[in-house]
Amino acid sequence: MINLHLANCNIGKEGARALASSIGVMKNLSVLDLNGNKILTDGCISIMKELKANVALTELYLNSNFIDVEGMLHVAECLDNKKYIAELWLSYNNIQAKGAIALGEALKNKKYLEALMLKKNSITYDGIRALNQCLSNSLNLKEINVAGNLLGDSGIEVVANCLVGKEFLVNVNVSDNKMTNEGCIKLMSVLRDCDTLEDLNLSGNEIETAGAKAIADALSDKKELRNLEVDNNKFSSEGAEALAGVFSKIPVSKINLVKNNISTDGAKALARAIKTNVNLTQIYLSNNNISDEGIQAIAEGLRESTSLTELFLSYNDLSEDSGLALAKSLENKN
Repeated sequence: MINLHLANCNIGKEGARALASSIGVMKNLSVLDLNGNKILTDGCISIMKELKANVALTELYLNSNFIDVEGMLHVAECLDNKKYIAELWLSYNNIQAKGAIALGEALKNKKYLEALMLKKNSITYDGIRALNQCLSNSLNLKEINVAGNLLGDSGIEVVANCLVGKEFLVNVNVSDNKMTNEGCIKLMSVLRDCDTLEDLNLSGNEIETAGAKAIADALSDKKELRNLEVDNNKFSSEGAEALAGVFSKIPVSKINLVKNNISTDGAKALARAIKTNVNLTQIYLSNNNISDEGIQAIAEGLRESTSLTELFLSYNDLSEDSGLALAKSLENKN
């Protein structure tokens, strides 16, 4: 057996223990996918002990398995002797800083990592700092997800420094990390030089107008960008206007600006982007304090759009007049 995919199979702790002995004899196992199985720490330890002797493993998927620090220490020990680790998915566990430190030590000399997924693990600044050498050495890195880890600006700066010179980077997710303008500006100064970026998620942070302008500046020539998630920040209309100017220039297809208080002026600017961007298929503008005038501007943009298939405007101030204008703009939209 070379590739074993058992994601979302309700394996559980006891199932993992039973599976472990079989995995132990698969000396050529290269890919092991156990995402979403709630194997818990005990199940993880059983599998890692059997997998330790395997030197062929290149991809390990353990998202959503309720693995704690103790389990991650065994994962790190297991990975230490692996020659080539390309993908490591560990999101939605509870490895914390101690687990990330052990992981960083195990991976520090691994140069071919392409994807590292650590979303929602409470790793904090100390944990991401421990992964610095591994991430800096991984010149082929394509995807990094450290969302929801309470990194703050200091942790985001570590991430940014690790991304310098990454020529193949396509997906960056640093959402829900208490990042302010300071961290955002640092990260964007690095991503400005990344021409391969396709998917950027900065949602759920504390980015204000200066940060939004830094995002706009960094993305202004990104011909590969398809998805931008910046919802639940603090952009205001000025930040939205800066971003709107960029959206007319790049082939982005999905924009999420929910809950940014972009108000009427921001909506007007975005309406122009809706009108001119022929690649835009989804735009999320809910909960943005957009007035009647802004809604009518969006309706006009929608009427001329040939590409938009999804528009979200919930929790704004639609009057009867703006509602009618929006309804009219939807005529003949299949």
